[in-house]
Amino acid sequence: HYKRTPADSAESGMHCGLALRSLVKKEALKKCSFRKGMVLVDAALQPKPTWEFKAEVIILHHATTIRERYQAMVHCGIIRQCAQVKRLSCDLLRTGDKAVVTFRFAYHGEYLRPGATLLFREGRTK
Repeated sequence: HYKRTPADSAESGMHCGLALRSLVKKEALKKCSFRKGMVLVDAALQPKPTWEFKAEVIILHHATTIRERYQAMVHCGIIRQCAQVKRLSCDLLRTGDKAVVTFRFAYHGEYLRPGATLLFREGRTK
């Protein structure tokens, strides 16, 4: 399915849902083998999960100061996971500041594309 309508094919860059079944009847596919955010990638690209990544960030609004070891939720496409700030290009960040920040995912590596837009936030959002 693509945008809640049946589709015959999916192209690069599209988000879609797939119905999978095992080619071997003795092997059952289990729900625990899959999780939200998994991607199908050509093996020729040799995909590797990313645990740490650098991002240029601009702080739009934050009530306090952001330093190393600060943890927040990172949203990047279909990825939603908690990440910790490992390194900053400056000592601290406040509202309106811009810096290059190194993040580390808290739970598992994710497949990220260079140049992807991300949002990191703390607490609840409306």
